[in-house]
Amino acid sequence: MAILQKRRKSWVLTWSEPGCKSQRRKSLGSISKGDAKTILHAKEVELKTGRNILIHATSGMYFEAFATEYRGRKCAGKAWKKEFPNASKESIREFLECLVDGMCFSSKIKLKFHPNDQVLDIYRSLYFGRTPAGDNMECETFLENLSASFSIEHDELLNFWHEEVTLGELYKNVTA
Repeated sequence: MAILQKRRKSWVLTWSEPGCKSQRRKSLGSISKGDAKTILHAKEVELKTGRNILIHATSGMYFEAFATEYRGRKCAGKAWKKEFPNASKESIREFLECLVDGMCFSSKIKLKFHPNDQVLDIYRSLYFGRTPAGDNMECETFLENLSASFSIEHDELLNFWHEEVTLGELYKNVTA
């Protein structure tokens, strides 16, 4: 498995070679978002070291580098408290932790998501605005996380799930 991450102004590719427990890291320097997409969708990447590294674009990679529209935001804690004044910070954070865990984002960005963000827009940001033919079941994992954390049946979650469901709608229903 290989992980492509944005670190400050540089892209870093981290990988494990078969039979080797340690990880290797290679800075790819400043590359464009388009080049990063090309790398992610490639079957193999030839590095300057001459090694071929298999890239699994849907095997637990950290896609947070590509969700720039969310990562660049300020904390949305006030928006959540305004929308849900009686909700505790812990409850909101637990809900958002279910989201970032399900979508394979870093926990650091959980408070960047607003109540009016649509779940499928967040999901599509992982795949550059498209709906892929195959994925890592991010939405399903998110719903399972909600089911476990908020003691609500999975089928009950599906009753109020729709194409344009927002985080706020989901939060309202799981905490009702």
